[in-house]
Amino acid sequence: MTLSLRSFFIFIFLCAGVLWLENSPLDFWIQDFFYDPHSKTWLISRDNAVLRIIFYTGIKNVITLFAVGLLLNILFFFYQKRFLDDRHKGYAIVLLSIIITPLLAVLIKELTYVHCPSRLLHYGGPSEFRSALDFSPLHDLYDRGKCFPAGHASGGFALMALYFMSSNPRYQKIGLAVGLMIGWMMSLYQMLKGAHFLSHSLAIMLLSWLVIVVIARLLKRY
Repeated sequence: MTLSLRSFFIFIFLCAGVLWLENSPLDFWIQDFFYDPHSKTWLISRDNAVLRIIFYTGIKNVITLFAVGLLLNILFFFYQKRFLDDRHKGYAIVLLSIIITPLLAVLIKELTYVHCPSRLLHYGGPSEFRSALDFSPLHDLYDRGKCFPAGHASGGFALMALYFMSSNPRYQKIGLAVGLMIGWMMSLYQMLKGAHFLSHSLAIMLLSWLVIVVIARLLKRY
C-alpha cells in the first residue's frame, strides 16, 4: 500500500472516528471515571505543580530541546555536504512533524469551538456541550471552546515520526512505539484533570500520523 493511499485511509478513519465519538456517549462515559460529582474534583488537580512540571511543561521542554538538536544537526550536515542523505531526511521528517502538527492543532482549535470537559455543565462548568462537527453560529461569541483536538499531546504524537529515522523494521517499530507512548502519556494526564475527552486525543493522534506520512512522502521524493 503506498503512502498516499495509506494517508487517504487514515484521513477517512479520522473523520469517521470523530463523527462516531462526537455522537456517542463513550466520551462522557470514560470521562466520568475521572470526575467526582460529590466533591466536584478531577482525579488530578490542575494545581498539582509537581505533575504539571513532569507531564506538561517538563515534557514539552524536552521535546523542544530534542527538536532544536535535530535542527542543529541538519544545519551542520547541510553546511558540510549541501544535501541531505536518507538518515538526515529522517531527522527532517521528525523535526517538521514536531513543528507542523502543533500548529495545525492550534488552527483547528480556532475553528471548532469545542469546550474542555471541565468547562461543561455536566462537570459543573458554565458551558453547554458543542460537537466538533457543529458548525452552527455561537449564541455567545465569548463562549468559545478551544479544546479540539488535543493540543498538548500533539508534540508527543508527532514523535511517531521516529519511525522514519531508520530503515530497520525493528527500530521503526520502536520509534513508532515511543511516539505513541509519549503521546498517550501526555493525553492521559490531560484527561485525568478534565482538559480533554478521549476523542480529542484520538483525533490528534490520527492527525499527527497523517501529517507525518505526508511530510515523509514529500521528502522521500528528493
